[in-house]
Amino acid sequence: MCNSLSLKKIRHNTDDLIGTNKQVKSLAKILKNQLTYIDFWASWCVPCRQEMPDSKKLAIDYKNKGINFIYISMDDNPVAWQKAIKQIGLSETHNYLLPKGNDSEIAKKLKIVAIPRYIIMDKEGRVINSDAPRPSDPKIREIFDVMLKK
Repeated sequence: MCNSLSLKKIRHNTDDLIGTNKQVKSLAKILKNQLTYIDFWASWCVPCRQEMPDSKKLAIDYKNKGINFIYISMDDNPVAWQKAIKQIGLSETHNYLLPKGNDSEIAKKLKIVAIPRYIIMDKEGRVINSDAPRPSDPKIREIFDVMLKK
């Protein structure tokens, strides 16, 4: 993980996300044509961080069943974001920073106004649940199980 990620030095479009390795990717590429559970969070968000143990367990339980888990940070401070990833023990390969946070095109399109926020997208990148249950809510497992049967 790089210690001095400077957003000003990274060229990106308004729809792009920045990985922990400074790689710029579009949301479409990150979705990987898989059913995806997106966790919008930030290092300073206490409820977001409280959900992380359940989120990690959920990701482990459904990883091999065909659900992609990605974490998109709304942090303004890339260093705080990277420090939080380490503290929480999240996978760096599934973690992205959303430049401009709430002002980004992605946040506007998905109507992200508060976090934590969870969204489920289908294999074609369409939103199928714009306000999905939190990882700690048993209903999310029911939803995943039903969707995997389709």
